[in-house]
Amino acid sequence: MKKQSFINMKKFQKVLSVFLIILFLNPIYAKVLAQPTVLEEGKKVLETNYVNTVSDYVLDAPDLTEMVKRLNDPYSDYFAKKEYSEFVGSINNTFSGIGIGIDMLPQGIRVSRVIENSPAIDAGLKVGDIIVQADNNNLVGIPSAEEAIKYIKGETGTYVKLVVQRDSTALNFNIQRREIKSPTVSSGMLPGKVAYISIVSFGQDTGDLFSVAVNKMSQLGASSYIIDLRYNGGGYMGTALDIAGHFIGGAPAIIIEDKLGGKYKYKAQGHGKLIEKPVIFLINKYSASASEILAAAVKDYDKAVFIGTTTYGKGVAQQMFPLSDGSVLKLTVEKFYSPYGNIIHKTGVSPDFEVKDEEVDSLKVANLLLSSTSVPEDKSGYMRIDIDSKKFYIDLKMARSEEYWTAFTYILSKNSLNNNYLGTIAGWEKITSEQASNKSLAGFSNYKILSDLKKDINVDKHFTINFNMPIEVDSIKSQGIELMAETTGKRIPIKLDVNNNNNTVIATPNEQLKKGQTYYLVVNDSVRDVSGKKIKQGIVIKYIVP
Repeated sequence: MKKQSFINMKKFQKVLSVFLIILFLNPIYAKVLAQPTVLEEGKKVLETNYVNTVSDYVLDAPDLTEMVKRLNDPYSDYFAKKEYSEFVGSINNTFSGIGIGIDMLPQGIRVSRVIENSPAIDAGLKVGDIIVQADNNNLVGIPSAEEAIKYIKGETGTYVKLVVQRDSTALNFNIQRREIKSPTVSSGMLPGKVAYISIVSFGQDTGDLFSVAVNKMSQLGASSYIIDLRYNGGGYMGTALDIAGHFIGGAPAIIIEDKLGGKYKYKAQGHGKLIEKPVIFLINKYSASASEILAAAVKDYDKAVFIGTTTYGKGVAQQMFPLSDGSVLKLTVEKFYSPYGNIIHKTGVSPDFEVKDEEVDSLKVANLLLSSTSVPEDKSGYMRIDIDSKKFYIDLKMARSEEYWTAFTYILSKNSLNNNYLGTIAGWEKITSEQASNKSLAGFSNYKILSDLKKDINVDKHFTINFNMPIEVDSIKSQGIELMAETTGKRIPIKLDVNNNNNTVIATPNEQLKKGQTYYLVVNDSVRDVSGKKIKQGIVIKYIVP
């Protein structure tokens, strides 16, 4: 077996980047014609190292830019010296600019992100601002992000004049560009002690940053982990193998096939201990290359559940070849497969539970599935969801919240009935088709479900709730009584009035209820009587506006 250490792989910089989802660094360059000596040098490198046989048509190209173009390989490229420096910077999330992420809109370029400690944040740019001009260049209706970016980015120390539309106000900014280093790894703790770690690129220090994040989340008492690879277009193979070691130890993590057809296994970098708590990976069609190496290895060894959509499907590796004039050839030199030999190229890594982000946020789905890693003996108030032979426990109180209700109803609609269970005092009961279709029966399974209301209730009408004992007024005002929309979980503002005996509450909607829409009037079990004792059981009433 061919042996090659993790360090050597980093040294040779096998780069597996399809595209780098860093919109503020995707420059368009005028390619530099190579000198004859460099041209011959490049021909030799290409002929010797390219993964497939190189035709005379390719080798007879007049310059290296054209030579690479004739390969018809979207992953091979030729960089002038400056281009290569900026390419490496993009993998490491380092760039020269003002520090924003952007979205394309017909009316201009929307600021989707402002990086901390950047010129943009210092100047006062905000998420949601729409840039309509950059240095007198009109950005309204501009055809591509790349075209817009070339007007905004630039050399460190130079300035860019921006015209920004903020609501109905036009603002002018003159911002000095500087070098910005944005970490490739970020982390935080989500509800339910769920550790969230996002990897935006596999740069040179990403492995170390990931280790730091894991240790930090562990010290904070993480009960489970979400690893976010969405929109991660790749990076260094060695970094992917480093991070894989947190999940599979020093086991084989990838199979490499060279140009002669020889296949060799490479091991992950062991770290002495594994993440052994429940893990969900988030993937989508923009998760590519090094992201797919990590995902495929973890999936083969069944160390996590994958949520999202099938990844990009790039199963070829590139290597950098420096030339004598400082320029660099990036060439496809190998194919790679999962440790079990599964094909990645043009196939991708498929999810265990499909979630399309345009329908619902896959992060919310993952957080909800991990909301409880253990449940009490009395399982009322919980739901069990089985995915890929793994059990997940949903805290229904969290599921009923406005933030997570859409994710909850999505899970119910997409997961097989045979894999959904409601918690009871006695244990788990398989959910019925009626419970799955009637969201109140599932989401409020530990509540008392009263008969549906039939009468017409509008903004000038009200609900009357009678209690059999005086209630503590403060307990109903802090989400004790709520009116929620079934489809979105949105809480409708209501005015609460209590009679003199404190045993009757009148709830009046502050806005017009929509015809044909279903609403739930909810009396939560946090409501207390005047002695401080909570009501025995929450109550929910379903109402369809006629």
